[in-house]
Amino acid sequence: MHIPEGILNLYICVFMFVISLVFLVWAWREAKRTMPRSFIPLIAVMSAVVLVVQMVEFPVAGGGSTWHIMGGTLVTTILGPYGAIISLTIVLIIQALIFGDGGITSFGANVFNMAVISALSFFIVEHAQAMKLCRTHL
Repeated sequence: MHIPEGILNLYICVFMFVISLVFLVWAWREAKRTMPRSFIPLIAVMSAVVLVVQMVEFPVAGGGSTWHIMGGTLVTTILGPYGAIISLTIVLIIQALIFGDGGITSFGANVFNMAVISALSFFIVEHAQAMKLCRTHL
């Protein structure tokens, strides 16, 4: 869920923006190092697909709220963690600026919660499963 304006104080907003910026710079450098330039259009297409899929919302049974599909796992599966952080950040920028999901001051916290954590948590679980599978076959 997007963190709206006014929930976090200014110090937390600045801190989370700096942390998210560190992860974005890291993802950008690693993506440039490990991915070919042909991945740039794929990142753009995946960002567009996730944005469209996430715009379809379903009402919660009790009413008053909605849920939508999360694209973090899908994007991380296709692009890897570095491309996923970049792609999901692009989606969050569009959602914040055009659709008003989340806020501008809480943008860093939203990037950390929805782009960084979703991309890296899937990546960690995927590697843990691969390591477990390797140990059982040795």
